[in-house]
Amino acid sequence: MSKPEQLSSEQVLLLSDLLSKITTTMSTKSFAQCRAKFNGERCYNKVEEFVTSISVFKKIEKISDDDALEGLSLVLTDKAATWWIGIKSEIKKWSQAIDAIRCAFAPRKQPHEIYMEVFAKKQGNENIDDFVCEKRALLAQLPTKRQKEEEHLDMVYGLLKISYKKEIARSDIKTFADLLERGRHLESLAKEGEETTKFTTERKPIRRCTAGRRAILWKNVAKGWQTIKQQAQISNLKTS
Repeated sequence: MSKPEQLSSEQVLLLSDLLSKITTTMSTKSFAQCRAKFNGERCYNKVEEFVTSISVFKKIEKISDDDALEGLSLVLTDKAATWWIGIKSEIKKWSQAIDAIRCAFAPRKQPHEIYMEVFAKKQGNENIDDFVCEKRALLAQLPTKRQKEEEHLDMVYGLLKISYKKEIARSDIKTFADLLERGRHLESLAKEGEETTKFTTERKPIRRCTAGRRAILWKNVAKGWQTIKQQAQISNLKTS
Protein backbone atom coordinates (compact mmCIF):
# COMPACT_ATOMS: atom_id res chain seq x y z
CA MET A 1 0.00 0.00 0.00
CA SER A 2 1.48 3.33 -1.10
CA LYS A 3 2.01 6.06 1.45
CA PRO A 4 -0.02 9.31 1.01
CA GLU A 5 1.96 12.02 -0.68
CA GLN A 6 3.09 14.72 1.72
CA LEU A 7 2.66 18.38 0.84
CA SER A 8 5.63 20.64 0.73
CA SER A 9 5.77 23.71 2.92
CA GLU A 10 5.16 25.89 -0.14
CA GLN A 11 2.05 23.90 -1.08
CA VAL A 12 0.76 24.14 2.47
CA LEU A 13 1.12 27.94 2.39
CA LEU A 14 -0.70 28.15 -0.97
CA LEU A 15 -3.52 25.93 0.27
CA SER A 16 -3.82 27.95 3.48
CA ASP A 17 -3.97 31.20 1.50
CA LEU A 18 -6.65 29.76 -0.80
CA LEU A 19 -8.80 28.59 2.12
CA SER A 20 -8.43 31.99 3.74
CA LYS A 21 -9.65 33.75 0.60
CA ILE A 22 -12.63 31.37 0.27
CA THR A 23 -13.58 31.89 3.91
CA THR A 24 -13.31 35.68 3.57
CA THR A 25 -15.46 35.66 0.44
CA MET A 26 -18.14 33.51 2.06
CA SER A 27 -18.20 35.65 5.21
CA THR A 28 -18.41 38.96 3.32
CA LYS A 29 -21.97 40.18 3.09
CA SER A 30 -23.54 43.19 1.43
CA PHE A 31 -26.81 44.92 0.47
CA ALA A 32 -26.98 43.00 -2.82
CA GLN A 33 -30.18 41.22 -1.77
CA CYS A 34 -31.72 44.22 0.02
CA ARG A 35 -34.94 45.39 -1.63
CA ALA A 36 -34.95 48.83 -0.03
CA LYS A 37 -33.89 51.56 -2.44
CA PHE A 38 -33.60 55.32 -2.11
CA ASN A 39 -33.66 57.73 -5.06
CA GLY A 40 -32.94 60.96 -3.22
CA GLU A 41 -36.51 62.15 -2.67
CA ARG A 42 -36.51 64.96 -0.12
CA CYS A 43 -39.16 63.57 2.19
CA TYR A 44 -38.70 62.91 5.90
CA ASN A 45 -40.94 59.82 5.91
CA LYS A 46 -39.24 58.30 2.86
CA VAL A 47 -35.78 58.85 4.31
CA GLU A 48 -36.68 57.38 7.70
CA GLU A 49 -38.35 54.39 6.04
CA PHE A 50 -35.20 53.76 4.00
CA VAL A 51 -32.82 54.17 6.93
CA THR A 52 -34.91 51.82 9.07
CA SER A 53 -35.07 49.19 6.31
CA ILE A 54 -31.32 49.06 5.61
CA SER A 55 -30.49 49.18 9.33
CA VAL A 56 -32.71 46.17 10.01
CA PHE A 57 -31.31 44.33 6.97
CA LYS A 58 -27.73 45.05 8.11
CA LYS A 59 -28.48 43.72 11.58
CA ILE A 60 -30.26 40.55 10.41
CA GLU A 61 -27.60 39.73 7.80
CA LYS A 62 -24.84 40.62 10.26
CA ILE A 63 -23.10 42.94 7.82
CA SER A 64 -20.09 44.70 9.29
CA ASP A 65 -19.88 48.49 9.31
CA ASP A 66 -17.04 48.45 6.78
CA ASP A 67 -18.91 46.15 4.37
CA ALA A 68 -22.12 48.13 4.79
CA LEU A 69 -20.31 51.36 4.03
CA GLU A 70 -18.68 49.85 0.97
CA GLY A 71 -21.95 48.41 -0.34
CA LEU A 72 -24.20 51.39 0.39
CA SER A 73 -24.15 52.36 -3.28
CA LEU A 74 -26.12 49.17 -4.02
CA VAL A 75 -29.24 50.67 -2.44
CA LEU A 76 -28.88 54.24 -3.71
CA THR A 77 -30.31 55.27 -7.09
CA ASP A 78 -30.78 58.42 -9.20
CA LYS A 79 -29.97 61.63 -7.29
CA ALA A 80 -28.96 59.72 -4.16
CA ALA A 81 -26.41 57.66 -6.10
CA THR A 82 -24.90 60.80 -7.65
CA TRP A 83 -24.77 62.48 -4.24
CA TRP A 84 -23.01 59.46 -2.70
CA ILE A 85 -20.32 59.42 -5.41
CA GLY A 86 -19.40 62.98 -4.50
CA ILE A 87 -19.38 62.53 -0.72
CA LYS A 88 -18.23 58.94 -0.27
CA SER A 89 -14.53 59.79 0.20
CA GLU A 90 -15.39 62.00 3.18
CA ILE A 91 -17.35 59.33 5.05
CA LYS A 92 -15.31 56.95 7.21
CA LYS A 93 -17.96 55.38 9.46
CA TRP A 94 -21.37 53.79 8.96
CA SER A 95 -23.00 56.14 11.48
CA GLN A 96 -21.60 59.11 9.54
CA ALA A 97 -23.21 57.79 6.36
CA ILE A 98 -26.64 57.55 8.00
CA ASP A 99 -26.30 61.05 9.46
CA ALA A 100 -25.23 62.39 6.07
CA ILE A 101 -28.28 60.85 4.34
CA ARG A 102 -30.62 62.41 6.88
CA CYS A 103 -28.88 65.78 6.71
CA ALA A 104 -28.88 65.89 2.90
CA PHE A 105 -32.40 64.65 2.17
CA ALA A 106 -34.41 65.18 5.36
CA PRO A 107 -32.91 68.02 7.39
CA ARG A 108 -34.52 68.28 10.80
CA LYS A 109 -37.29 70.87 10.96
CA GLN A 110 -37.62 73.40 13.73
CA PRO A 111 -40.53 72.77 16.15
CA HIS A 112 -42.42 75.87 14.99
CA GLU A 113 -42.20 74.64 11.37
CA ILE A 114 -43.64 71.29 12.38
CA TYR A 115 -46.52 72.89 14.27
CA MET A 116 -47.30 75.12 11.30
CA GLU A 117 -47.43 72.09 9.02
CA VAL A 118 -49.64 70.17 11.45
CA PHE A 119 -52.21 72.98 11.75
CA ALA A 120 -52.09 73.93 8.07
CA LYS A 121 -54.66 71.32 7.09
CA LYS A 122 -57.81 70.05 8.78
CA GLN A 123 -59.39 66.69 8.05
CA GLY A 124 -60.96 66.52 4.60
CA ASN A 125 -62.37 63.48 2.84
CA GLU A 126 -59.69 61.09 4.09
CA ASN A 127 -60.63 58.47 6.67
CA ILE A 128 -59.57 58.86 10.28
CA ASP A 129 -56.73 56.32 10.02
CA ASP A 130 -55.00 58.16 7.18
CA PHE A 131 -55.51 61.56 8.80
CA VAL A 132 -54.19 60.57 12.22
CA CYS A 133 -51.27 58.69 10.66
CA GLU A 134 -50.23 61.77 8.68
CA LYS A 135 -50.38 64.10 11.70
CA ARG A 136 -48.57 61.70 14.02
CA ALA A 137 -45.77 61.30 11.48
CA LEU A 138 -45.25 65.05 11.60
CA LEU A 139 -45.44 65.24 15.39
CA ALA A 140 -42.89 62.42 15.67
CA GLN A 141 -40.30 64.84 14.30
CA LEU A 142 -40.54 67.02 17.42
CA PRO A 143 -37.78 66.82 20.06
CA THR A 144 -38.14 63.98 22.56
CA LYS A 145 -39.09 66.32 25.41
CA ARG A 146 -42.16 67.39 23.43
CA GLN A 147 -43.38 63.86 22.74
CA LYS A 148 -46.48 63.89 24.96
CA GLU A 149 -49.43 61.91 23.63
CA GLU A 150 -52.07 63.91 25.50
CA GLU A 151 -50.90 67.17 23.93
CA HIS A 152 -50.66 65.60 20.49
CA LEU A 153 -54.15 64.19 20.95
CA ASP A 154 -55.49 67.68 21.70
CA MET A 155 -53.99 69.00 18.47
CA VAL A 156 -55.24 66.20 16.24
CA TYR A 157 -58.69 66.15 17.83
CA GLY A 158 -59.11 69.86 17.15
CA LEU A 159 -58.45 69.25 13.44
CA LEU A 160 -61.07 66.52 13.03
CA LYS A 161 -64.23 67.06 10.99
CA ILE A 162 -67.15 68.38 12.99
CA SER A 163 -69.12 65.18 12.33
CA TYR A 164 -66.57 63.22 14.35
CA LYS A 165 -66.43 65.71 17.21
CA LYS A 166 -70.21 65.69 17.51
CA GLU A 167 -70.13 61.96 18.25
CA ILE A 168 -66.81 61.69 20.09
CA ALA A 169 -66.23 63.90 23.11
CA ARG A 170 -62.62 64.82 23.84
CA SER A 171 -63.07 63.75 27.45
CA ASP A 172 -64.02 60.23 26.31
CA ILE A 173 -60.69 59.45 24.67
CA LYS A 174 -57.40 59.01 26.50
CA THR A 175 -55.16 57.67 23.73
CA PHE A 176 -54.90 57.67 19.95
CA ALA A 177 -56.02 54.04 20.05
CA ASP A 178 -59.30 55.16 21.64
CA LEU A 179 -59.78 57.86 19.01
CA LEU A 180 -59.14 55.47 16.12
CA GLU A 181 -61.47 52.84 17.53
CA ARG A 182 -64.35 55.31 17.93
CA GLY A 183 -63.64 56.92 14.57
CA ARG A 184 -63.63 53.60 12.71
CA HIS A 185 -66.95 52.69 14.29
CA LEU A 186 -68.52 55.95 13.08
CA GLU A 187 -67.16 55.38 9.58
CA SER A 188 -68.56 51.86 9.56
CA LEU A 189 -72.00 53.15 10.53
CA ALA A 190 -71.84 55.90 7.91
CA LYS A 191 -70.90 53.40 5.20
CA GLU A 192 -73.76 51.11 6.21
CA GLY A 193 -76.18 54.06 6.08
CA GLU A 194 -74.96 55.02 2.59
CA GLU A 195 -75.48 51.48 1.32
CA THR A 196 -79.02 51.39 2.73
CA THR A 197 -79.86 54.76 1.15
CA LYS A 198 -78.43 53.64 -2.18
CA PHE A 199 -80.49 50.44 -2.12
CA THR A 200 -83.70 52.37 -1.36
CA THR A 201 -82.98 54.94 -4.07
CA GLU A 202 -82.40 52.25 -6.65
CA ARG A 203 -85.72 50.57 -5.83
CA LYS A 204 -87.87 53.70 -6.20
CA PRO A 205 -87.51 54.21 -9.98
CA ILE A 206 -88.61 50.60 -10.50
CA ARG A 207 -91.80 51.19 -8.51
CA ARG A 208 -92.56 54.43 -10.32
CA CYS A 209 -91.96 52.70 -13.63
CA THR A 210 -94.33 49.86 -12.72
CA ALA A 211 -97.03 52.25 -11.54
CA GLY A 212 -96.66 54.31 -14.71
CA ARG A 213 -97.00 51.28 -16.93
CA ARG A 214 -100.09 50.17 -15.02
CA ALA A 215 -101.70 53.58 -15.53
CA ILE A 216 -100.94 53.52 -19.25
CA LEU A 217 -102.37 50.02 -19.51
CA TRP A 218 -105.64 51.00 -17.84
CA LYS A 219 -105.84 54.13 -20.00
CA ASN A 220 -105.52 52.04 -23.15
CA VAL A 221 -108.14 49.60 -21.87
CA ALA A 222 -110.57 52.44 -21.16
CA LYS A 223 -109.94 53.97 -24.56
CA GLY A 224 -110.54 50.61 -26.23
CA TRP A 225 -113.75 50.06 -24.31
CA GLN A 226 -114.97 53.52 -25.28
CA THR A 227 -114.28 52.75 -28.92
CA ILE A 228 -116.25 49.51 -28.71
CA LYS A 229 -119.23 51.32 -27.15
CA GLN A 230 -119.20 53.97 -29.86
CA GLN A 231 -119.11 51.33 -32.60
CA ALA A 232 -122.04 49.51 -30.99
CA GLN A 233 -124.10 52.70 -30.86
CA ILE A 234 -123.37 53.41 -34.53
CA SER A 235 -124.40 49.86 -35.44
CA ASN A 236 -127.69 50.19 -33.54
CA LEU A 237 -128.53 53.46 -35.33
CA LYS A 238 -127.97 51.88 -38.74
CA THR A 239 -130.16 48.90 -37.85
CA SER A 240 -133.02 51.11 -36.68
